[in-house]
Amino acid sequence: MVYSRGGSIWIWTEGGKPKQLTNNIVDERPRISDDGQLVVFERNNELYAVHSDGSNLHVLVSDAFLKPYIPQGYKFIWAEFYDWAPNSHLVYFSTKTGISGPKTDIYQYDLFRADVDSGEVKQVVAPGSGGMPYFSVDGKTIAMSQPTAIYLASP
Repeated sequence: MVYSRGGSIWIWTEGGKPKQLTNNIVDERPRISDDGQLVVFERNNELYAVHSDGSNLHVLVSDAFLKPYIPQGYKFIWAEFYDWAPNSHLVYFSTKTGISGPKTDIYQYDLFRADVDSGEVKQVVAPGSGGMPYFSVDGKTIAMSQPTAIYLASP
């Protein structure tokens, strides 16, 4: 089990003592891979990965990587929701880009895949067709949830 406490990421296994994986004040929303080897978490709108033994802490998706994906006229982008594809070291994450206005906010959601082993990151659906990723039990379908729609795709 992984969790965030005091802005740091911790891991605990049954019968063992909690082990601190990061020493920060802004780390949050950790997710552990199905095989228990890797942990992905958010730090300052970037995604980080670390081995479950605390080694190899690194940026998986940087702010610099995301910036070119801001559509023309939009003001910001961040990796918002993410989860592991079942039985893999692939993390699917949505980005949220937007324009904040005096009366309304306008958003666009995209979907990307990051291979934690190789570091490769790529967009997997057409711009605006992404959303919060949810996998079917067999991992053959991914649902992408937006505030007004749900899209289905094969990962």
